[in-house]
Amino acid sequence: MDKVLILDNVLPKSVNKGIITYLTNRCSWGIAKESGATPYDMLMKLKKYAGFSIETINNNEHEFLNTCATIICEKVRESFHITKNPMRYMWNMYYIGHKSLSHVDDERLDSFSIIYNLNDSDGGTQIGDTFYKDVEGQAKIFKSHILHSGIGPKTNSCRFNLNIVLNR
Repeated sequence: MDKVLILDNVLPKSVNKGIITYLTNRCSWGIAKESGATPYDMLMKLKKYAGFSIETINNNEHEFLNTCATIICEKVRESFHITKNPMRYMWNMYYIGHKSLSHVDDERLDSFSIIYNLNDSDGGTQIGDTFYKDVEGQAKIFKSHILHSGIGPKTNSCRFNLNIVLNR
């Protein structure tokens, strides 16, 4: 698979809204970091505002988020006959002006990344040379070794997504 695959309407809109409500009311967000840079390096040295993130796959405190991520993951795996298992559930929140560094999620050629959009926004994900605008309920699936970056909204107040990496 060398192209980006798209799967629409993975979860109902009411579930996406419930996830965003949980993320905004019950989670402690950290400053996002990329490519081995610490949050301090991102903000002070690189002067990049990559948004906020929270990783939940090994965190029993967020059973609701992990259950939702597992359902999204299994829908994608079933739809595209992917046999790899999840190694990361990373929830992301971007405000206007936030942009991650271009990065790879995993350098192994047999790893897959899933970007699942929880809401519509004019932000999105740059995968290789193509920009994919956020579409609520849509999953974008691609090889994890492809350079990509998250881009915050220009006019919408916030963008939320889930990044899943498959390789176990």
